[in-house]
Amino acid sequence: MQRSKPMAVLAFWFAWFHDTDLVTIPDEQATLHDIAKEMQDMVDMWEGGIRATGGAIVPEKSHWYLVDFKWQNDVWRYATIDETPADLFVQDFNGQRKKLERLPVHKAQRTLGVRLAPDGNSESEIEYLLGKAKEWRDRIWTGHLPRHLVWESMTTTILKTMQYPTTATTLSKAQCDKIMSPLLQAGLPCAGVSRNFPRVLVYGPTKFQGLGVTSLYTTHGLEHIERLLKFGTSKKHLTGKILRHSLKALKVELGTNGSVLSLPYETWSHLATDSWLKHIGSFWKNMACESAMVPLTWHSVGKATAY
Repeated sequence: MQRSKPMAVLAFWFAWFHDTDLVTIPDEQATLHDIAKEMQDMVDMWEGGIRATGGAIVPEKSHWYLVDFKWQNDVWRYATIDETPADLFVQDFNGQRKKLERLPVHKAQRTLGVRLAPDGNSESEIEYLLGKAKEWRDRIWTGHLPRHLVWESMTTTILKTMQYPTTATTLSKAQCDKIMSPLLQAGLPCAGVSRNFPRVLVYGPTKFQGLGVTSLYTTHGLEHIERLLKFGTSKKHLTGKILRHSLKALKVELGTNGSVLSLPYETWSHLATDSWLKHIGSFWKNMACESAMVPLTWHSVGKATAY
């Protein structure tokens, strides 16, 4: 059945002030003007509290997004800034009201050390991590560290930098391999190991004669599964609420009931919008977990946690 008019989709606003997030999600009847006023009131209240305690907001260090959707021929897309005109203002240290920078949903900005965009793309974070990997590679190549210190530097410093944003990002195996390539191409030979050493042995545990280097892709996927198991059934934790809402949205999009994550990934991946949960399904498939581990179902998630 064809819709006679575009579907009404909820819009929400997201603002970032000095490591603090302000979010408002209005009801479906709210107009753009209503949403703008609600968010402006939140900004003013937050700024007032900061000022009352002797602090101030620096507008140049703050930014905000408006996430809305447009439908065309039954296909949704993110609305542009021109299609959703709105402004937010905040008072600075001198009492002057300044206009806050508004970013498009595809543009990432550094927040708590991770470069995230509301549409979920990780391109900026990949570019940053690849740049850090190449910088480390160049320093190792031109330095004169003994082999054991090269190994220590790779496993205890730069790899930790690579692993820091894993929970918040969604990287494919190819992207993780691309990021890791400069590290291994320099770190292995400078530590006395052939740069072409089989990767299955590089990432293998030492008790099975591997080198024990942590796989970025494996860490990435396991971090996601750990968060899903830990917070997925929590009714009080904000992360748990977000995960359950995301799962419900995924089920609605696919038109199915029961546990989506227990279904074969190949049967639904092409129907679903890219998301954090879809990335878990992709990781599950790539690691052949269907036969090696207990099937991941929402019921088993509940049994595996204390919530």
